[in-house]
Amino acid sequence: TTLRELMSNADSAMYYAKKMGRANHQFFAPEMNAAAGARLLLEQQLRRALEQGEFELHYQPKINVASGEVVAMEALVRWRSPERGLVPPNEFISVTEEIGLIIPLGAWVLREACRQSALWQARGLELLVAVNISARQFQDPAFFDTVLHDDMKQSAETNIDLITAR
Repeated sequence: TTLRELMSNADSAMYYAKKMGRANHQFFAPEMNAAAGARLLLEQQLRRALEQGEFELHYQPKINVASGEVVAMEALVRWRSPERGLVPPNEFISVTEEIGLIIPLGAWVLREACRQSALWQARGLELLVAVNISARQFQDPAFFDTVLHDDMKQSAETNIDLITAR
């Protein structure tokens, strides 16, 4: 084992210990490097996914129970990965938040939801469209500029409801 490998292994154990919580220590295990490699691959794939347009929105109807009428749609982001297939958000959203990719991804989601809402309105469908917003997005100083950007203002007549994700 070289000094570089020893330092790398110590880093892996340290990051794993931090992930496990306070007042924790961990001894290095080779699986830690495998997990770190898988995480790095996921981060690379997510960056590529945003660049290549691999994300898509699915819409879940919200129904008025009394009337049975669809009154709103919730925009839900999904990742259609060439390697993984259709990936649910619980497998990638937390990573996008940790690496800061949630900011451009969230802006795309908001633009796409506005675009779809405008299409529905043009067809006479007056539906509220709910969009989940990460707390990290609200902390971003440029978030409200994104919301008020010209693309969004053109869709100003659309009914968009921003929901803070827990």
